[in-house]
Amino acid sequence: MKNFELSNVAERRKRGLPEQETFTPFVPEKTYEYEFVWYESIVSTSADQIAITVGELQKEWQENGRRYFHYKTNQPINFSFAHTSGQYKTRKEKENGIDFEFYYDPDHGYNVDRMMEATKKSLAYYRENYGPYRHNHVKFIEIPRSRPGAGATAYPGLNLWTQMGFLIDLRDPGAIDQVTFTTAHEIAHQWWGHHLGPAEIPGYSLLTEGLATFSSTMYMEKTYGKRMIRRAFEIDLDLYFSYRGYSKSAEELLYQVDEQSQVAYRKGTLVLYALKELIGEDAVNLALSNLVKKHAYPNPQATSLDLIEELYHVTPQEHHRLIDDWFKKRVLYDLKIAEAFTRQLNDGRYEVTITVITKKKENDGNGNETPMAMNESFDIGIFTEHPEDAQKDQVLYLKRHHFNQEKTELSLTVDKKPTMVGIDPYIYMLDQNWFDNLKTVENITGE
Repeated sequence: MKNFELSNVAERRKRGLPEQETFTPFVPEKTYEYEFVWYESIVSTSADQIAITVGELQKEWQENGRRYFHYKTNQPINFSFAHTSGQYKTRKEKENGIDFEFYYDPDHGYNVDRMMEATKKSLAYYRENYGPYRHNHVKFIEIPRSRPGAGATAYPGLNLWTQMGFLIDLRDPGAIDQVTFTTAHEIAHQWWGHHLGPAEIPGYSLLTEGLATFSSTMYMEKTYGKRMIRRAFEIDLDLYFSYRGYSKSAEELLYQVDEQSQVAYRKGTLVLYALKELIGEDAVNLALSNLVKKHAYPNPQATSLDLIEELYHVTPQEHHRLIDDWFKKRVLYDLKIAEAFTRQLNDGRYEVTITVITKKKENDGNGNETPMAMNESFDIGIFTEHPEDAQKDQVLYLKRHHFNQEKTELSLTVDKKPTMVGIDPYIYMLDQNWFDNLKTVENITGE
């Protein structure tokens, strides 16, 4: 009945209703156990259709003018399954012991090649970094878009995606490849939500949507580089700060996120990526693989505190405070390049003088902000093109610098004439006004 309850916080208050509980209260010391099930299903459909559900196909037959399919899992799964049936065209391939199967409308095959490639490659990345895949098949099935906002949904070994994904126009080479990103996101849910099914308490969304979005972001970076990721982060920052501004309830802390998608998807991805940039991809992946080893079925379910504990283990002690700031507080940044000048040196290189403004503040969740001491490092980048368009040889300089005051001047030397300077140029920090992170370099008179 909870789906029919009034959920708007302001409206509930107006009517004297208590706060709506969506998850079991957060109890850190409690052990949460899985409730997995064995699943078996016999599905009957029209003679000209294919019926699909979770599990491996055991048998197929026809009887009394109808078609029958018998599916069964070879291991317990969480209680999550779906049935679909249609006049599907099929695409099937086998690689490294895994059957890859796509079922789609015969007129909607435009993106299947891209989906197949992203499925195989993202699965390989996750297996290498997070641990074994539990199934011997991956299925993607096209379904009608039945409700607003419905896109793709992952079930054990099976993914449903509306026709939107099969019909996305990929002809613009500068646009974010949503087919690859969404495919990789749903594959990531086989680890974050299925293989590792977190306890359904506050923080659940971080361990499902947050980790799945971060994982697919990592695969996108491997595929397209930081330029494309920056474009994705523009969307993440816009959505995070926009929804945050419209929300009628206090912003949830990341490690206790319940229903606020801007926190789970957007902030969660940015924070995990910032941590990856701080301590390295291998360290973050080690923490995630250890989380899976310790908390995948049949071990006790994971909570967000278990994730934080694994991150502590791979992070130098001096950065633990940042993990606490980013996961357990509402910390925001205001980073800015105030001035940037260049002059050519006698040896042909270029000296770049930069004035940097760095501020940090804590938000109480209701809009009230308190300044925090600055003692942190950020990327400083020097480019010959905007970082969203810069190829490798157009990135003249990209290194972390430590800042412990609001205003800092830097003097750096590069081999080519720069056109643009940035702090956090790939915009993964939680900075609402990220537009002033970049500044066009001015030539000193006489140059």
